[in-house]
Amino acid sequence: MFVNAVKFTAKPGRAAEVAAGAVAFRGIIERVAGVEAKAWAIVGGEPNGTVAVSSRMESMGQYIDATAKLAADAEYQAMGPALGDAVVGPASIELNRLASATDGFASKPFVSITSAVVTDGRYKDAYTWCAEFVEFIHAVTGAQAAFVTGAAGVFGSVGIYVTCENGDAADEVNDKLAAEEGYLDRLLQAGSLFDPGSGHQRLLQQIG
Repeated sequence: MFVNAVKFTAKPGRAAEVAAGAVAFRGIIERVAGVEAKAWAIVGGEPNGTVAVSSRMESMGQYIDATAKLAADAEYQAMGPALGDAVVGPASIELNRLASATDGFASKPFVSITSAVVTDGRYKDAYTWCAEFVEFIHAVTGAQAAFVTGAAGVFGSVGIYVTCENGDAADEVNDKLAAEEGYLDRLLQAGSLFDPGSGHQRLLQQIG
């Protein structure tokens, strides 16, 4: 399975307009491509006014087919000029492959994403650590988590998604991890697995 995300940032004073555009964009993707899509406000880890629209694809073939269908759709093509003056620069596209997930993993309204780039020569160790870490998160907190690898963009990129119903539930997850004796030890184990300075955290709230 693949997770595709299109991300764009509003100019000052245009955040509400761009957020509404993201929700409309989500509807177009579902109508044209026939896949489930969601619109998000990125409430931490990106410039203010950044939104994203995500969708899940079962295969690379489905992803390519969806992009071709969208490219041929007039309403989709009209979104660019309609939002062009309200956003900063072109949209960015992320494509990740779902490598592993806890049982019952599903999208929820609040998502924490931690990403990094694997150090050359440490791919096997890093992938093993990530897969074990999502299971550790679930065992300690009960939260659903997933491990993804980059399918396009920066080579060696990886990410860990943790999904929650809301910010209060995310607080509970963080509190339980902080209180777990083995949590910091696991983070220390990851010290040599990822490029220094490549770690990044984002918080997403679903808006549509």
